[in-house]
Amino acid sequence: MAKALATFSRPALAQQLQKLLAQDAYLAPLVDQAMQEQLLTYLELMHKWNQAFNLTAIKDPSQMLVKHLLDSLAVAPSFANYNKVLDVGTGAGLPGIPLAILFAKVNPHMHFTLLDSLGKRIQFLRQVLIHIPLPNVTIVHSPVEDYHEEQFDCITSRAFTALDRMTLVCEHLLAPNGNYVLLKSSKVDEEAKTLPAQFKIEQVTGISVPGLEDNERYIVVVSRN
Repeated sequence: MAKALATFSRPALAQQLQKLLAQDAYLAPLVDQAMQEQLLTYLELMHKWNQAFNLTAIKDPSQMLVKHLLDSLAVAPSFANYNKVLDVGTGAGLPGIPLAILFAKVNPHMHFTLLDSLGKRIQFLRQVLIHIPLPNVTIVHSPVEDYHEEQFDCITSRAFTALDRMTLVCEHLLAPNGNYVLLKSSKVDEEAKTLPAQFKIEQVTGISVPGLEDNERYIVVVSRN
């Protein structure tokens, strides 16, 4: 473990983060130094806990920064108009934690509920909130089918399940005029064919992730008919 941890160079990663943020016209003026420090602390915790908990298959901190942090932050404009966001199958807190760090200052009224059924991930997320106090985040340990506490105007997921199952299994949590705002790594043409009849795809938008090349990323917005 000590050898792996030695590869985490905070100064080098801070420089990489600043360079990549500068490439994004939306993020550059919003992500201040304090947010960058929080993002790096989160990345360091993820890297450390990954040694034992296998939170992500990506082991290299530089790649984690691009493929996890920047990949989550790049979709921020699609979330800007929502107040209550549910991140289903959040895993290591993606995209919820990076977005919560950003919007804690940009829109303090926005709240993120991070839901996962796996205890070790919940344990990690609770440690994250000890190191990075985020009053706009609630951690929930539950299968999505068993959670009925409230409804949300935005339900998101980064890699939870296919479009048809996602819409059905979370439907009880979607507010009447709410939307699914889903991160996808490929176009949804095939998945759209099996979308339940009560839903429709409002928009599919290509996302450019700073530092990520040759990797298709999309935001898919789904609403009720």
